Amino acid sequence: PHAKTIVGQIEEILQELLPDSEYAGQSIHLGEEPTQGVVIWVGAQKYVGVDSVPDEGIRNLIQAAARRWEERGGTE
Repeated sequence: PHAKTIVGQIEEILQELLPDSEYAGQSIHLGEEPTQGVVIWVGAQKYVGVDSVPDEGIRNLIQAAARRWEERGGTE
């Protein structure tokens, strides 16, 4: 099987954290685009880079997912 990218692995963790967060039921996803890098989808709204997401709580949730990825060994 194809190895998931770092962003793909963090997306999986984000989806694990989402149901227990204040954003349960919302569509929040991480992705990658060759020309833009990391993109965040909040519903139908697209943001390029975590810092461009206006909701601090969503930024914190994404950062928590990244920290959990690092704690798990942070490997591709």
